[in-house]
Amino acid sequence: MPYQFPPDVEKLVKQQMADGAYHSEDDLLRDARQTLDAQRNAVFDADQVVIDGIRRGLDDLKSLALRTRPDVRAAQLGVTAAQSQESLAEANGKRDVNASINYTHVAALSTTSLFFSMQIPIFDKNQGEIARTKYAITQFQEQSTAASEQALSDVEAAYAALHTNDQLIQIYRGGYLDDSKTSRDISEYAYRRGAASLIDYLDAERTYRSNQLAYRQALASYMAALEQLRDAVGTRNLP
Repeated sequence: MPYQFPPDVEKLVKQQMADGAYHSEDDLLRDARQTLDAQRNAVFDADQVVIDGIRRGLDDLKSLALRTRPDVRAAQLGVTAAQSQESLAEANGKRDVNASINYTHVAALSTTSLFFSMQIPIFDKNQGEIARTKYAITQFQEQSTAASEQALSDVEAAYAALHTNDQLIQIYRGGYLDDSKTSRDISEYAYRRGAASLIDYLDAERTYRSNQLAYRQALASYMAALEQLRDAVGTRNLP
């Protein structure tokens, strides 16, 4: 008997019939039903996947990223190192005062001499090195600011993606999957008792599996977003 298939399924059916794999559409549908029955017990139970909740809010995660991300810490230490170089350059620009004392005792005559010496810089006060270190401080401060802003942006994007996928998963778990399973079970019950056609049952099975696939894709996206958030914060142990 002729069946009305969805466009994509009809294309596949025509290809199978043209290849001579089946003598009729009834044979093809019966084989499809047997294949689904055999695979049903092997379907992965996605409800066993545990969603790792993030207990802290976005602001806490941003603060944690600024404390733990290696690139942010490296930029901050670069500023500290540049400030130390400036202090050293200023110290090198100062001149030391040298003092010495000389005591002699000859023929009951004692003599004491005291000497002081100090360089008097006129042109060289290490101004060039001091200026260079000041520019280096500014450069490292800008790099530190850029690294911090990039870290905050990464955390915001990853957190938003995680939140969006979590909402989608809750929609599926909140009844959408159960409804599609119930519809599939009703169609199967009706088919096995002759109250529904095989194509109606297979269409319900197809819808159920499409929902399961979309649910698993949402789980995969959630896990990917979670890994991105861990990378953005700079630690695998998210609070």
